[in-house]
Amino acid sequence: MSTETLRHTLAYIRSLNPRPGLAFEQKAPHYIKPDAVIRKEHGDFVLMMMDAYLPKVVVNEEYSNTAPIYLRI
Repeated sequence: MSTETLRHTLAYIRSLNPRPGLAFEQKAPHYIKPDAVIRKEHGDFVLMMMDAYLPKVVVNEEYSNTAPIYLRI
């Protein structure tokens, strides 16, 4: 193969789309986020809950004051 042919071939390869499937699907990828992660730290296994992905729950203060004492936060 000549140097010129190699140069044209490399130029053609570089012009190709590395993700041709994106032309058919426009949605962003949906990544699954784990609820928990297990890591090994200092020889022990540690379970870490990934609560950053959980929704924040807020109780209305007026409702909380009317709830029975055992239900109060």
